[in-house]
Amino acid sequence: MTRDELLELIADSFSQQPQPAAGGILFRHTPHVAELPYLGRVYDPVSSEMARGWATRAQNQDNPYLSFVTDVANGLRIANISLYGVVDEIDRSVGLGVGQPISLDYGNIIARPAHLNDTDMVIGGQVGWSSKGAYVMDRVGAVRLVHHSNGGDVADEWPNLRGMLRAELARHAANLRCHSSLGRGHR
Repeated sequence: MTRDELLELIADSFSQQPQPAAGGILFRHTPHVAELPYLGRVYDPVSSEMARGWATRAQNQDNPYLSFVTDVANGLRIANISLYGVVDEIDRSVGLGVGQPISLDYGNIIARPAHLNDTDMVIGGQVGWSSKGAYVMDRVGAVRLVHHSNGGDVADEWPNLRGMLRAELARHAANLRCHSSLGRGHR
């Protein structure tokens, strides 16, 4: 997957063009909430040195997700989906920039689900109305959605990250449209 393919998939799913910003790309501005909130953020890729440094520290150097963070995006947040990224230092600045992704440390070092293989990498997570899950990529690039604390409890799986993003972005966009139309009648 290329960065352009990712942005096209996002634009198609949410019917909005992404907007370049410092540190990445924003989309679906929600000015009715406040001046700076956006539904989605795609973070600029990081250097291969940063990715290798994280992988060495986490003892997971052969996962294909590392090429995603160096070639396509160092994570993203869209609707209820997050893909994690390499974060060396927390930046708490406020302003028009994109900010930072959730660190890959979270799902792989701090709160790793039980029952995962050593070569599995938690690449992100999602939150729903009554549950949350972790996206896990194996060493050949297949992705599965698992329970946030039990990696053996699989809710869905895809052959690759592109398939997961295509399916999950469409599903979350449909949920957003459904909830938006439901909310209009109750104002």
